[in-house]
Amino acid sequence: MVERKSVIGNLTRAHANLKTEVWVIELPLLAMATYLVMWFMLHPFHVGLTDINYNSDSKSYQVSIKLFTDDLEKGLEKFSGLSLDIVDSEITSKIDSLISRYTNDHFQLFSKTEIDLNYIGSEREYDVTWIYLESDEVDPYPSLSVKNDILFSMFSDQTHIVHYTIGKEIQSDLIHAGKTKVLFQH
Repeated sequence: MVERKSVIGNLTRAHANLKTEVWVIELPLLAMATYLVMWFMLHPFHVGLTDINYNSDSKSYQVSIKLFTDDLEKGLEKFSGLSLDIVDSEITSKIDSLISRYTNDHFQLFSKTEIDLNYIGSEREYDVTWIYLESDEVDPYPSLSVKNDILFSMFSDQTHIVHYTIGKEIQSDLIHAGKTKVLFQH
């Protein structure tokens, strides 16, 4: 009987030692896993949101483009060759003019021909910037093609979520480096 208690005691101590050793091994693995998860969460992602709405009252296409301000700043710097600071300062008329030119070069609406869009302005909201465009008066087209390559020259993973609303109908699609145009039909 003594021998059996001794074996059980040795196994219990061995199990306790094994649990300690496993914990010592698991703790660094847990710390590493936590670090990797945090790194992926903090790693920047590049996404924009584009809302296109046909307003039947004004008979115009109204566009709102939402971009992260720091990404827009980098894109405008590359586009203009200037050093800018729109993250920590107000949007000046010089920066507004750059945004207008940049948007005009990288965002278009088409039906049979290109639909002229007027730059209305932009505004910052926390860490994002909204850009507003509107067409002249025009009847709604049965199909609308959207080309959006904003920030594609800066970020290879840039993606734009595009929503198109006409009446009560809402359609959505994604634009990315491999697909810079989408077609909506109603």
